[in-house]
Amino acid sequence: MRSFQVDNHFVIFKNIFKITGVDLRVLCINLKVDMTFTRAHLRWSTRWPAICACIDSLNPDVVLLQEITPTSLDDLTHRYEKRYAYFGAFRNPKETVKEGVGILLRRSLFQEPQIQTIWLTDTPMVVSKQKTSLKPRIATVVSTLIHDQTIHLVSLHLDPLFPWVRNRQIQCLLNTIDLSQILILGGDFNGTANEKWFHQLNQTMHYVQTDNDHNTLHYGSGKITSKLPIDFLFVKPGLTIKHATIIDHDYGGIYPSDHFPLFMVLTIDAF
Repeated sequence: MRSFQVDNHFVIFKNIFKITGVDLRVLCINLKVDMTFTRAHLRWSTRWPAICACIDSLNPDVVLLQEITPTSLDDLTHRYEKRYAYFGAFRNPKETVKEGVGILLRRSLFQEPQIQTIWLTDTPMVVSKQKTSLKPRIATVVSTLIHDQTIHLVSLHLDPLFPWVRNRQIQCLLNTIDLSQILILGGDFNGTANEKWFHQLNQTMHYVQTDNDHNTLHYGSGKITSKLPIDFLFVKPGLTIKHATIIDHDYGGIYPSDHFPLFMVLTIDAF
């Protein structure tokens, strides 16, 4: 059984992968939602060429996406229709400004993908939010075949305001999925490694240290201001990380987002 089932809100994974020697190129990026007050150089239409340049130059096999909108989704799927398949959901279909979390997978590499949307609450299978959270927050889980073995990938976006809300959201995720079976988990956590949720994840998964560890949120300035990223990648222990970095340069004078993207190359080793 390759897909996952839901039994009492617990996602049960089957067919643990045994593939070896496969390299995966992974990009993680918050695409940034356009708001009424968004400055011109940070609007989607301005940044779109930089996002394309980033994707094209890095040529990832997996792209973990946050803050996807109908406009950005339409642009991405139209341009990359032949290269990537998209799997994701909007956190609340009734929102005026729709925002989602998703994953792009290279079509030639992955087969039979299955998607599960998890709301980071005590009712993870229905649209819901934590009481003190501004908006519903979700994780997109994709179960897919690579070389006839199943792997599981997660992209997520946590609440920006309170650390105790983020802690609770990660606890709800841990209550819903078997973290030990996740190959790659990444996203915009809106908090630093000093918070409880980071240590909860790092007990089961391996935090991917970049070669230039610094802030990932730069508000469009491109400035490196601290050693405290809020975007992270975690992988299953036992994987070999060949390269991991924060993409902190611009493309033709434009940054792809107000977050620096994360990029890594990893090898799936034997277990």
